[in-house]
Amino acid sequence: MSSAFFLGVADIANLLPCLTDRFEFLDAGPIGRPSGFGAVWRARDRLLGQTVAIKISDSDLKGEVQYCRMIDGHTVRVYDYFEQNDWYAYAMELLAEPWTTIDTLIAGHDGRDMLQRYLDGFEILDATLAALAQIHGAPYSRERRHVHADIQPRNLFVWWQPGTSPREVFRLRDGRKLVKVIDLGLTVDRGERHEGLHALYALPWRDVAHHGHDLYSAAIVFLELITGARPCHHTMGHSARIMGHVEAHSSGSVAIDFMAAEIANRAARAGANAALTAGRLREELACSVFDLPPLHLLVLRELARYQPGPLKKSEMAEFLFPMYAEYHGWKNATVNRTAAIQEDVLDMADACLLFRDGHRYRF
Repeated sequence: MSSAFFLGVADIANLLPCLTDRFEFLDAGPIGRPSGFGAVWRARDRLLGQTVAIKISDSDLKGEVQYCRMIDGHTVRVYDYFEQNDWYAYAMELLAEPWTTIDTLIAGHDGRDMLQRYLDGFEILDATLAALAQIHGAPYSRERRHVHADIQPRNLFVWWQPGTSPREVFRLRDGRKLVKVIDLGLTVDRGERHEGLHALYALPWRDVAHHGHDLYSAAIVFLELITGARPCHHTMGHSARIMGHVEAHSSGSVAIDFMAAEIANRAARAGANAALTAGRLREELACSVFDLPPLHLLVLRELARYQPGPLKKSEMAEFLFPMYAEYHGWKNATVNRTAAIQEDVLDMADACLLFRDGHRYRF
């Protein structure tokens, strides 16, 4: 734990008077959990009249500030940098509600509406991969080849303000502004030794920053987010064990379970395959999940919520009609509308989103 975490306001005024001259510290102590690389305080900027977060450390923070600016948009905005008496600090945006950490979302996991939780997880993973792609830099560049050495749930902030429309299946804020990665002091150049790792998320067989290190950690975070249970390193070591972990906390859909296990397995193997970049994983996620017709995913969500069991095509159309009516604005059932739903059932079976058992369809 950093010695900065034990400082009080009076200590800060003595060590970094340049801070207390400008900022009013709003709490008796730092916010967030103890860290090995500094402490974060909430403060009011008297000069600009805004509430900010201030990170204070006895370690030089210039590298962290440079990383923050390098991946602007995927992490907190940094305003000012300070150093005095061998202490260091920078002021940054305060991530207040609706921003929340993934560990908070995991703690609130109640096991309900699991398929929607999986879909939210796919969106959050995609945004996380977008941020990591920026940290990693251009695939064939000799510059900006970095790895975030400590991806874990408390270091990922999510804009958690889900949409509530029954017609939405992907209901979170769009793209690059959905997730912000913090603790960039733990971003290191490839090949460098990394310190302060969280042993439950870091690759257990590597002690230097390497391609795929943070993608492996992101896979664990993703699985913990969607299932509510963190997989161990033994589980992450084989695709069948990852599949078993997902099935033990199923979304309710065989197809969605497979998609989740497959993308997690791919990310976990990135350390052994240089072709598996964050960008490549985003492309695979788009092909397997985001390119699917939203209505088909709404069908799976409806089936997962009510668990009707295997149904004949006509029974499936009858069960799904209220959802289709809400989606399309239909008022009455007609022969053509029923036939359209049945045609969708066949299309979903062809796409392996539904599975045939004789004359019945299951999910």
